[in-house]
Amino acid sequence: MKALPLALPLALGLAIASSAAAESVEYQLGDPSSIWKGCLAPCQCPAVYQQVMSGRFELEPDAFDGTFQHYRVNEVFFVIGSSDTPVGLFGSGTYKVAGDQQQMVLDLASNAGGVTYRYDSGLTAGGASFPAIKMPLAQNGFYCNDVVLGIDSKPATATDVPSPSNVPAFSLRLGPNPFRGSADVVFTLPKDASVDLRVHDLAGREVKALATGRFAAGPHGIAWDGRDSHGARVSAGVYFVRLKAAGRESKSTIVKLD
Repeated sequence: MKALPLALPLALGLAIASSAAAESVEYQLGDPSSIWKGCLAPCQCPAVYQQVMSGRFELEPDAFDGTFQHYRVNEVFFVIGSSDTPVGLFGSGTYKVAGDQQQMVLDLASNAGGVTYRYDSGLTAGGASFPAIKMPLAQNGFYCNDVVLGIDSKPATATDVPSPSNVPAFSLRLGPNPFRGSADVVFTLPKDASVDLRVHDLAGREVKALATGRFAAGPHGIAWDGRDSHGARVSAGVYFVRLKAAGRESKSTIVKLD
């Protein structure tokens, strides 16, 4: 296992940036925010119900990937309805924006119990209005018998604007691909983290552990010589390189030639 020179990520076209402290900004939902359930176009049946929704979340700058500025959505708490016993949704997610394009994904559970559901806006227009965030998020892709959250939010304090971060994006790059002799495995961490980097075959069996332990934020490179954990050359075929770090996971495919 051989460490690669620091200049390698630049040669592979990775954007390298220095770490910076990221501060969260509190967002509040406006009066137009709501939740509705029922059939949407192209279905013709009407929505089953619609309720007003209030609440808050925090937006924390995460990383810039060269196109999108990414944010973590933390401390989500939405209140549905205005009765004495309203239903609450809580959880977390992600948000990204570039020009007029934006996307939010939230994983939310109810205080009434039950499973966690994912709500996804898909890549949609409206990013030009940022830092205001206004968009619908759906459980089932805005189709029949769907549950949709209508988010209309802005920073709780008018002067609070989430500052883009200079934190490098979480990424995994392999090259050359396909390869014969050895391949360069380059990964970038947005913060210091424990890393687990391994090669697996198509059946999911571990072939070799490339890196484990604590790594600093930024780019790192490891060379895989095409051998397994016993030092034997692996056969030609398709392999997976899996990176786990900082609560995230990335997997890329690489092809070994004879």
